[in-house]
Amino acid sequence: MQIGLLIESLDLLDDVAGWGYEYAEIVPSLLGPDADDAAAEAAARARVLASRVPVKTMCGFLPDPERLGLTVVGPRV
Repeated sequence: MQIGLLIESLDLLDDVAGWGYEYAEIVPSLLGPDADDAAAEAAARARVLASRVPVKTMCGFLPDPERLGLTVVGPRV
């Protein structure tokens, strides 16, 4: 079994390993702004890939899922 920690800032990624956790869990908004911004998404991806611990999961609400076509539950899925 592995133990991870939910973080709300990519600035905490390196701390997660130092605190003894085996992976990080992040909120979806850390992957980039709620718009098409390739530079922000690339920067977030680079930080995640460079982390000393893997980011294995995400936890949190998807921002405006119907407008973005990201609906994951309900009668229209």
